[in-house]
Amino acid sequence: MPTTPLPPVDVTALVPALAAYARQAVRLHPRPGAPTVADSSLGGPLAWPLGEPWPYCHPGRWDHTFDGAPHAPVPYVPVLQIYARDVPQLPYPPGTDVLQVAWCPFDHDPYSAPVPRVDWRDSAGLDLLAAIPAPHHASPRATVPSPCVVSPEPVLEYPNWDLPRDLYYAIRSATRHDFDAELSVAPGTKLGGYPSWCQLPEWPACPSCATTMTHLATLASLEHDPGQERWLPVEDRSPTSTADRLRQPAGLMLGDVGSIHVFTCTACPHRPYESVFQNS
Repeated sequence: MPTTPLPPVDVTALVPALAAYARQAVRLHPRPGAPTVADSSLGGPLAWPLGEPWPYCHPGRWDHTFDGAPHAPVPYVPVLQIYARDVPQLPYPPGTDVLQVAWCPFDHDPYSAPVPRVDWRDSAGLDLLAAIPAPHHASPRATVPSPCVVSPEPVLEYPNWDLPRDLYYAIRSATRHDFDAELSVAPGTKLGGYPSWCQLPEWPACPSCATTMTHLATLASLEHDPGQERWLPVEDRSPTSTADRLRQPAGLMLGDVGSIHVFTCTACPHRPYESVFQNS
């Protein structure tokens, strides 16, 4: 089980006002593997409801073309499946215990990136033998995640760019450690907590009730950057580890080392969702 090291300093002891902003995130620590439909996974097969057609993207005239010709309908690809037994912290709607995320692997407006589809399921109504269509032959490899097993680990996060500026600068002056890289937001693929923004924060409002939505998941190109060694799991720090390979375990590369942040509204029973793509 990958384990995140403790932070090098208790930043809330130095700046107590930061404690009010703490949130729990769940790092997934994806590793290449062979998950089944009965497993939580990144890029693994999704258990699908009996009788429900697999989703396809039906491109318009200008959507994800190649060689100047529109694609035929493109099957979505599995991205994320999380069972409540593995991550009970998620805001599962009543009667559900599985989160599923899939997307068309081609770029879409408004971000020129995949746009996720989110489904909440009841595992009792899923067909564990359902066949999933193979990706379209022209699908970009960088947006079709390779199957990975996951090892969920709760961690405590603090925001950086979402903090009031006076508090942010007070923290930076109170410690010699790099607050952004070492003490605030966990990088990589995760659930809950704060988005790891690489541009200005873009919290979407719920289209149904206008409430600011909750961060549900981040799908990241890299699990950590060279400047984020504090977040490198203890088990990956030996000289013989495969830490470099595990920076990109699913083979994802979203734009220019970007991330897709998925949000949901927990105030609405039907759980509307939105996504935001950011890259450097």
